[in-house]
This record gives sequence, C-alpha cells and structure tokens, in this order.
Amino acid sequence: MTFLTALYTLIIYPIELLFEIVFSIIFKSSGNAVISIVILSLVFNLVVLPLYRRADSIQEEAREKEIRLAPVIKHIRESFKGDERFMILQTYYRQNDYSPMNVLKSSVSLLLQIPFFIAAYRMLSGCSILSGASAGPIRDLSAPDGLLVAGGIAVNVLPILMTLVNIISGVIYGKGLPLKSKIQMYLIAAVFLVFLYNSPSGLVLYWTLNNVFSLGKNIVMVIRRGKKKQEADSKKNAEKPDRAVAMRSNILFAASAVFLAVFTGFFIPSNVLSASPQEFMNRYTMSNPALYLFYPLLTGAGLFIIWCGLFYYLASPKGRSLMSKVMFVLCAGALLNNAMYSNHFGDMVETLQYINGAVFDTENKIWDAVFLLFATGVCILLLKFTRSFPSVAAACGAVALVIISIGNISKINDQYKLAFNGYSPEAAEFTLSRDGNNVVVIMLDRAIGSMVPYIMNEQPQLKQSFDGFTWYRNSLSYGMSTNFASPALYGGYDYTPEKINERSNESLADKQNEALKVMPSVFVKEGWECTFINPTYAGYSWIPDLTVFKDFEGLKAYNTGYHYLPDLPEKCANLESVLCRNLFCYSLFKSVPVAIQPYLYDKGRYNSTGPISGEASSSFQVVDGTSRALGHYLSFEAEYYALKSMKQMTKVTGSGNKLVIFANKSTHDMSMLSEPEYEPKYYINNIEYDETHKERFILDGKQLKMETIPQYVFYEMNTAAFLSVGKWLDYLKEQGVYDNTRIIIVSDHAYPVGQYEELFFSNEGADFDAQGFIPLFMYKDFGSKGFKISDEFMTNADTPALATNGLVKNAVNPFSGNPLNAPEIKKAPQKVIFSGAWDVLKNGTNTFDRSQWYSVKGNVWERSNWKYEGYH
Repeated sequence: MTFLTALYTLIIYPIELLFEIVFSIIFKSSGNAVISIVILSLVFNLVVLPLYRRADSIQEEAREKEIRLAPVIKHIRESFKGDERFMILQTYYRQNDYSPMNVLKSSVSLLLQIPFFIAAYRMLSGCSILSGASAGPIRDLSAPDGLLVAGGIAVNVLPILMTLVNIISGVIYGKGLPLKSKIQMYLIAAVFLVFLYNSPSGLVLYWTLNNVFSLGKNIVMVIRRGKKKQEADSKKNAEKPDRAVAMRSNILFAASAVFLAVFTGFFIPSNVLSASPQEFMNRYTMSNPALYLFYPLLTGAGLFIIWCGLFYYLASPKGRSLMSKVMFVLCAGALLNNAMYSNHFGDMVETLQYINGAVFDTENKIWDAVFLLFATGVCILLLKFTRSFPSVAAACGAVALVIISIGNISKINDQYKLAFNGYSPEAAEFTLSRDGNNVVVIMLDRAIGSMVPYIMNEQPQLKQSFDGFTWYRNSLSYGMSTNFASPALYGGYDYTPEKINERSNESLADKQNEALKVMPSVFVKEGWECTFINPTYAGYSWIPDLTVFKDFEGLKAYNTGYHYLPDLPEKCANLESVLCRNLFCYSLFKSVPVAIQPYLYDKGRYNSTGPISGEASSSFQVVDGTSRALGHYLSFEAEYYALKSMKQMTKVTGSGNKLVIFANKSTHDMSMLSEPEYEPKYYINNIEYDETHKERFILDGKQLKMETIPQYVFYEMNTAAFLSVGKWLDYLKEQGVYDNTRIIIVSDHAYPVGQYEELFFSNEGADFDAQGFIPLFMYKDFGSKGFKISDEFMTNADTPALATNGLVKNAVNPFSGNPLNAPEIKKAPQKVIFSGAWDVLKNGTNTFDRSQWYSVKGNVWERSNWKYEGYH
C-alpha cells in the first residue's frame, strides 16, 4: 500500500463506500437509476447539511473579519516598512485573534466539497447500474448525454445546465461579497464545466442536483443575512457551555470513535482472517493475509474518527453532547449485534460470501428490536447517572479489542509461515507404466455419491468412459468434514475418528500425517514409484505442508495451487481488491441489527455497484437463484482446471509400477456452472436448460429433489468432475495404460443438501441429513469391463485394502502392524462423528472435541440402521 493509497482509503474511500451502499439499496428498492441518483443526492445533502451550514458560518465569520480588519491592515502596509511593518501587523493580528492562515476559512465550503466530489466521481463513473440505463432523452447514463448535435458535433447539455445553476447560485450568494469571492465562485463553476463536460451523464446529473440543492441553501442564507446581526448578538449573550461537561463529551466521543474504528476495521476483520488464514492467501503472490487489515482499519478510522470527528468539531455544544452519546450507544449496539449473530450463517468462501447463502431469522426481528431497545435504555441510564463510566468502558473496550486483534495477527503470521512449506514451484506430474501395474487413487473432496446415477442418466457417454468401474451405492464416511473423514480414507480402519481418539497421547496432526503415509509406505517398500498430489491437511495445514515428506524416499509430493488457473495475475489482483473492500463491509454487516443485515449483505455482493470485473480478472461469483450467476470463483476454478489438466500431468513410461494419489477439491467449493457444458463462465443463465431438462432428475420413477441453490450447484460441480475424469480415462485408453491401471475414485465425505427424505432422521441427539455421510466410492480393477452398481456395504476406509489387494501380500499398516484388509471390523457397527468443528485449527489437539456420535450397520439408506451413541 502506497502513501497516496493509504491517504485515499483514510479520507475519500469511507465516503465513496457510503455512497455506493446507499445508492445500491435505493436502486434495489426503486429499480430506477434516475430516481436512485435523485434520492442519493437528497439523502447526502440532508446528512451533510449541518456540516455545510457550520462551514458557511465559519466562512462568513472569516470574511466579515477580513473586511473589518482590511482598512487598518492597508494603513499599516502603506505607512510602515520592513521589520517594523511585520511586528505591527503581527501585534494587530494577535489583538484581533486573526491569522493570515484564516484566509483558508473563507474557502471551507469548497474544501469540504472536494472529497465528496472525488468520492461521487469514483463511484458513479464505474457504476455498472448506470450502464445502459436511460433517462428520458438520455440513452445511457454511463456516457456523456450528447443531447444536441450541431454540425455533426455532439453537445453535452447537462454540464452546461449544471454550470448555469452554479452561476445563478453565485449571483444570488455573491451579493454583498468582495469581488475576490465572486471571482472564486465563477472560476469554480468554469472548472467543473471543463472537468465534467465529457463525464458520464449520471455523474453530471448527480452533481447538478447537488448544485440545485446548494442554490436553495444559498437563497435561504441570503434571506437570513438580515437577521444575522441579531442572532450574533444573542449568541454573544448566551451562556458559555460548562468546560467540564464539554471535556466529558470530548473524551466520550473520542473513546467511542476509536472503539468503533477498531471494532469494524481491526477486530472483526482480524477474527475472520485468523479463523483460516491460508484460505485468504493469494497463492500467486504468496502475500501475508495480515496485510489486508490495513484497508478496513484505515476505512474504519476514516469513517468514525476523521469524518465523524469533523461533524463533531463543527457541531454546536448541544450537538456535540448528543453526538457523543449516540456514538457510545452505537458502540454497545455493534458489540451486541456481533455477539448475538456470530457464526450464524455457516461457512464462507474467501471473498466473504456464505456457502449456503445467508438465511436471516426474520421471525425474531421484533424480539431483536426489543432487546436492542432495552440495551439502548441501559446505555442512556449509564450516560445520565454516571459521569466517567461510559468513557472508561469505551476506552478499555478499544484497548481490549486491539490486544485481541494483535493476537489474531500472530495466528495469521504463524499460518502464513507454515503455508510456505506447501509452495510447489513446479507443476505437478506423475508417471504411469505401460508394462507394469498402476494404481491411481483420486480423492474428490466432498463429492456426493448419491448423485452418481442421475449424472450418468444425463451424461450416458460417461458409462463408456467409466468402463470397468463399480459404483458402491451403499458407502459410508466417518464424518461430514475432511478432518474427521480423510484419515481413514488414506490410512484405513486404524484412523477412524474413534481409533484416533483412542490414541490420546499423540497429536491429531501427527496422526493425519501418519495416515497420509500409509499407502505410499506400503507400495514404496515393494519397489513402486509413488506420487502424491495435494496431500490432504499434511502438517495439519490447509495448504498441505510438503515438508512432511521431505525425507520420504521414493515419493514425490506436489501441490497444484494456482498453477493451472488461466488469467492468474488478473484474477488474484481482483481477489485482493474484493477481499479488502468486503472485510469492512462484512464488519458493518455483523455490527447492525438483523433487520438491516439483509440489505448490507446483499446476497454476498455487499452493495458493490461496480462490475464484478472483466471476464479475465473476475475472482468471485454472485449467485442469483438456482440458475443464474455472474463472475468466476477463483478457488473452485483453481481446482477445476487442475482436474482438467490431468492429461498434461500424465507421463507414460515403459516399465515399473506406479502409485498415484491425487486429491482434488473441484467438488467442494460451491460455484455455479454453465449448462449443458458444465463449465465455468463469466455470465451464467441456465434458466431455459433447467426448465426444459427437468427429466434428467427422474430415474426409475424417483425424483431427485432439486429446489435449492446448493442442490443445483453441487450437482453441476459433481457432473463437471465426472466429465473431466472421464476425458482423462479416455486418454489412458488411447495411451494403452487403462487395463493395467487400478483406479479408485472416492470422496472423504459428501454434503447434506437435503435430497432424500429417507436420509432425514432424528435420534435423541439432533435432526440431521445423513446424505453427508454417503461419499462417492467407485472402483476399477485391472482389465475389468462394464459399468456396474453394487449394494455391498463399503466405507472409504476400504481404500488402502482395495489399492493393495493382490499386489502386496498380506498388506499391513506399517505404523500399527494391523492388516489393511479388515472385514471383521466392517461387520461391526461403524461409529461416525457428527460435528461442525471442521477447522483443523479448532477441532482439538490430540483428540477430536466433544461431539455427537452415531453408529450405523448394514444399509446406510435404512433409517433404522442408524443409532445415536451420545455426546462425548
């Protein structure tokens, strides 16, 4: 961040952001760009009216003093010279409480207009809402109006109209003012004409309306000038405010302003980033996520300290007293709102949109309002009956927030340093043998096994691509998140959540690393060459820590990262820009009552009026219903293009035996795709396709429930993954390495999208959807033919046994000595964990934290086979 960027973020950007939020909310209510511009102008002029009134008053006082002192100053300058003149002038200035710098006071109104003009110019010039919007004869508010054409030259009328309003305002307001002041007003009008002549007509319309408002204000001021002397005399005779009271107001305001700036600009953003720092890392520049905190912190300081401070400074004594109390109430309200609705909406992506959308609890709006009114009443009582407590509380609160935020930065830095251990400077590659045997395990994170028949129904060519595969319909995962479910997938039955908790003297990180090494250790011992791509939670790090395998001979480890993502620099730059903006917007969203939250969240756009960005640089997606979306989702596409690039990663050799384990999350991070190609696109509109192809969700008379955004998006992502893997399988056939390759396609867990009534049940503990426990599980052995469906009970802990079957005699876990094939264990009820503690930084140290447990035996689709085992 440069100095000028920091200065802009501190002074101009808070106003620009407020312009943007207000304009967006008004437009969504009115649906008309012109009405929105009119109301925006009216709202902000009313808000800043006290500021301008005080500024005009200061300006008038400065001018009057200049006029009153001018004759004596002229006389001194004409009568004296050199140091004598200087000393006499300084004495005269001091006696009359005047400084040559006071000349700036005569330009206060102009100086105040500059930041508001820059903010409006930046916001409206890049406003996507104005693009193509018309207003009577004006065809496009995002372009100059060009209303008159003379000799083939378009003449923009609005800037001329704006200038006329400025001149009329100057004529009215300039009566009785010095010539210098009149010239200043007319020069400013000319400057704005030149500067805005070729600007978007929407911007010129906004500034013209501001000038009309200013004209009305000037007319009122001229009428009031006759009464001014009388008012001034009455002010002189008025009682001066008590200094002690004024000091208490000043301290309370300062403490409250700092609290709000720290709370919205530092505390909440640092909490968000520290929750999962590596998810917010730019994996192109590998920059520290803690650096993003400068933007919300400066924005918060600019809004609450600079601008609210300016309003406070220019207010009357009574206005200051009221404003300091309002700021304290806002502190309490922000704190309570954030505490009441913390973690209320589920998981988020790195641009701070909720995965399942934010479902607001509208039924409790009245109770929330009552509670906040009660809290406000308590604050008022504290302000009325205690002198120093509110100031001390706000100041101490601000200090506490800073301390907590610094602790959050420490967590971010620790994870940032760890992330470098997962950096792969080279693109991933693996080899397959034509003459030997190959075993490939593809782990598709969060792939939903229960969608397979419907995907095959819509994409019948996939049965040919997946020739030789068996889909295990009756499969089970040991948890609904990766930290619980992946150890068993990689290491077998020694790493189920129950078995992991039995080893309470070892860290969860060590047990995760051990599970990842089970299959490579077994195969390397037999002389196989092994490649592990994206080893899940290696080092218990979100970006897998590849140093876990640094001393592992015979194994190559890679992270795909952003290696395969097109337009990478542009997308990453846009991602950082969006995140920096959304961090402060998210803080505001979390700090307001629930009745206001939907308007600030705005379906995840946080009232951004600018374009999401161009086709190439877009880095986040806004979803509108089940069939429309705009933008690209960076994290998803990084995984999607990595999976599509398996052909480029594959090197075919003549001999040797090869093990490849490839973990991929293209089925994890929610991103709507364009149908029927099931590919990412900037603008997605699947309405027609979804309407005309409803039959794809009906199979053997059974309707797959498709009503919500997650149901559609997960279906699309799973279909895209199958299409990508299918093309790679076809490539293996072309290269002659398909029949000698054993392939397991498995997910660590699924996701509960609520598509099967038979999987909803309640057992003493809590209601939940067991669809999240049914992972994808598909297996192709050497030389197998045909696509089959099996009801045999399988768990993803069978993966190591299937991988080694017939290739390693009596394969055992090299760390425990237990057989990888454990049919007797599978016959017993399987214990699974039901917990929302998906974050490896928060799920426990040596054992998983207390959670709900269930056991299931036999057919996972039978509700009666599930049994609640308690909370422990």
